Amino acid sequence: MDHTTAWQDGGPTTTANLGVLCRHCHGYKHSDGVTLTQPTPGTFQWTTQLGHTYTTTPEPP
Repeated sequence: MDHTTAWQDGGPTTTANLGVLCRHCHGYKHSDGVTLTQPTPGTFQWTTQLGHTYTTTPEPP
């Protein structure tokens, strides 16, 4: 589990701020110019260094 907003930056340890990232994605998240937000629990919005935005949503139950 990984904090979307880092704990040391005030990110709470709650479902709305946690997500499962593979090792590659976790490292990429910390690259210069890359941002990751979680507008709603389980929905992740990545912005790349080139400014492209990608959104992933959870699979329905």
